[in-house]
Amino acid sequence: MKIVRQGDGRVLAQRVLSCASFFARLRGLIGKDSLEEGEGMLLKNCSSIHTCFLRFPIDAVYLAGARSLQVIAVDRCLPQWRFGRKYRQTEHVLELPANSAHWVKPGDILVLEP
Repeated sequence: MKIVRQGDGRVLAQRVLSCASFFARLRGLIGKDSLEEGEGMLLKNCSSIHTCFLRFPIDAVYLAGARSLQVIAVDRCLPQWRFGRKYRQTEHVLELPANSAHWVKPGDILVLEP
């Protein structure tokens, strides 16, 4: 699936893997060498993240909602061995390659498309 910004249709990620189970979220990006441009991982029912054991920095987009996702906050270029911030309204977190979410801002609505 892909994620686009509602309104202008700008694509944030072309290939998004959705992780809904506890173990899929726990593993996340651990063991991967990188996220390619256009890739992302959507951690469903997840309010915070860590970058422990990752081999690369990421952007983290904190989201609220179901199919239409409102951006709560963005952590840009989160380095390895850090814990992301915790935001009360966060229901999901989208992990992206570092610096790929530079144009996303709180209040934006993102939409999942097949």
